[in-house]
Amino acid sequence: MIKFFANFVRLQHHHGDALQGIDLFAGLTDQARNAIAAYLHQRSFAPQEMIYRQDAPSGACYFILQGSVELYRRGPEQQEERLRIVKSGQSFGVDALFPVHSRSHGARVFESCQCLTLTSADFAALKQNDPINATELLLCLLDEQLSVADRCCDEYLSLTRQLIHANIIV
Repeated sequence: MIKFFANFVRLQHHHGDALQGIDLFAGLTDQARNAIAAYLHQRSFAPQEMIYRQDAPSGACYFILQGSVELYRRGPEQQEERLRIVKSGQSFGVDALFPVHSRSHGARVFESCQCLTLTSADFAALKQNDPINATELLLCLLDEQLSVADRCCDEYLSLTRQLIHANIIV
């Protein structure tokens, strides 16, 4: 039992250290990172491996330690549309932390990937056992999503200006 506990503490500390490399967690204290890390699991994925499919049940949120993942959506004619590439230090699959029944998009490995995952069940346990750090995690995820939305708006405005300048739209 002592050996199990020692290994658990070592893994918790290791994951807590790994969270320091993820921008999302930069504003958290060491204590908060370690508390959240206790609920994380490490996973490795090979290039082109499917992490989850569109419309699949939402089971886990992912934090990329290294590598990249392509998020895509299939249209009515089953054509794929790339939504974005998620890179080291970013998260995806956040919908798993909310009462969503299925994924609105799919995720496939673009480059070999090391991730930390937080399952829906583990997040429920975190909320139950440590609501303050669960809330801190949600605030970090919200900040990241707002940042993504801001970048999308900036890109849209830039492209619109280019089209106006080229007299393609008036």
